[in-house]
Amino acid sequence: MTDNAAAMDTDVVVKATDAARDCIKRGLEQGALVDEKALRFIVLCNLAEGGIEKSRLKAEYSHPKIDRAKVDLVVLGDKPDDEPAPEIAVEFKYHRKPDGHNSDRTGKAAQLITDFARLRQFPNAQRYAVYLTDCEMLEYYRNNRWPMLLPPQKECVISKANFCDKAEGFRDAAKVLHKCVNGSCDNESACDWWHPVQLRMRAHWNVGSDHKLIVWQVWPA
Repeated sequence: MTDNAAAMDTDVVVKATDAARDCIKRGLEQGALVDEKALRFIVLCNLAEGGIEKSRLKAEYSHPKIDRAKVDLVVLGDKPDDEPAPEIAVEFKYHRKPDGHNSDRTGKAAQLITDFARLRQFPNAQRYAVYLTDCEMLEYYRNNRWPMLLPPQKECVISKANFCDKAEGFRDAAKVLHKCVNGSCDNESACDWWHPVQLRMRAHWNVGSDHKLIVWQVWPA
């Protein structure tokens, strides 16, 4: 594992997410936590309460390497620069089975894998994916042999080989990956989504009766 990320407390995102669990549980019980923006807000507040200045917390930050792409949250460096560089980049995802509707589990899985790939390309920062989901998607990942449901501190690599046995619908949902599969990539950034992504399970918690909250750290493999 190699990286040029700035040296910051490597547990700051894990600690903030852990501190957010009770609030997340209440939000689920009250029906107030409806999307990943709400999840991001709760964790952001706990990062601020943990001592990070609010001025350093930036949501919807433009990705430095992917045109028109945004990263859900970054923590800027604390040096007195005109434009301090991000030290931490975080993507948030919340998946649950909709009431009374069929769930597009393939599309949801593609969204999560795409977040990993987007983080992989974010330079010189610690990269985290914070994921809240229910039993439906956990079962889907296990049944489809995705490797990322790991014990704490264990690692895995998601590479092109993990996509070979997946349905065409999965590749359709991950649009940039789909372009690569069909040989129609026309720029380096799109092709780079196929490069291996290394994940470490930093922590996971049961939240409420049927949800799990997960934090992965992400690197280029």
